[in-house]
Amino acid sequence: MSNPKKVLTFDIGIRNLAWCLLEKKDTSWKILGWENYDLLAGTSSQEAKQKDNVLCVTCGKRAGFSRATSTPRCAKHCEDGFPPLRDLSGALLKKIPDLKTLKVLAEDLRPAPKGKTKVAIVEGLAKKFSMPLISTKATRAKTDDTASLHNSIQTFVKGKLPIFHSATHILLENQPAFKNPTMKTVQILLFATLRDYLLPVPWVGFVHAGKKVQGKEKGDAGYSSRKKGSEDRVKEFFEKNTVDEKEHWVNLLAGNQKKSDLCDTLCMCLDQLV
Repeated sequence: MSNPKKVLTFDIGIRNLAWCLLEKKDTSWKILGWENYDLLAGTSSQEAKQKDNVLCVTCGKRAGFSRATSTPRCAKHCEDGFPPLRDLSGALLKKIPDLKTLKVLAEDLRPAPKGKTKVAIVEGLAKKFSMPLISTKATRAKTDDTASLHNSIQTFVKGKLPIFHSATHILLENQPAFKNPTMKTVQILLFATLRDYLLPVPWVGFVHAGKKVQGKEKGDAGYSSRKKGSEDRVKEFFEKNTVDEKEHWVNLLAGNQKKSDLCDTLCMCLDQLV
């Protein structure tokens, strides 16, 4: 591998695909991009979590119900005439139930739903009740759907092309094929998509997960120490180096729930540039 100038690294995930683009200058460092991305939501992981954590417009507590024509609300403050959906025992339904339960709940609806499908019954109930909010969750069906994952990765890469094009070298965390086949699929799809869209193709390689943070114990036994090690190293990096827009990046890291994933990507960059 030739001497890297701008290194782009990825810590593989679906709800948290972390990446960092780092440039080493003569006397300082420049972070060109640093993010946790949610492939299912099509936005940053932080924004996706904020969308899932919707608040009631009346009291400010977490909302659990909504109607198509009104803003989200908690069970106590649902719109007059449209109570929150409950099961036959009177318990609140915090998610859309299965088709069998929906049919029972819809038996006394007037007018009756226009069809017997889940979608039709939900639409019918929504005319009488405030319905449970549907959040973006990583279901097995979504994460095992290779075509959908590929589409999401293509959308992600195309949206980042202007910044990814500047990378001279790219490194992806290498996933164990038998231990974590879904993440291995994400890794290979991302590898192929980057090579398809970034022309001319930059140098692209892999980093073993156990070597993302050098000097730490390998394997499952060293997982926790590696996570802490990456955060400690990044903290030291910011303390001891001149970094463009340092305050912005320090605050971004501090406000992120998945700090270790972000730190892993920056550490991978440093391993190639130091």
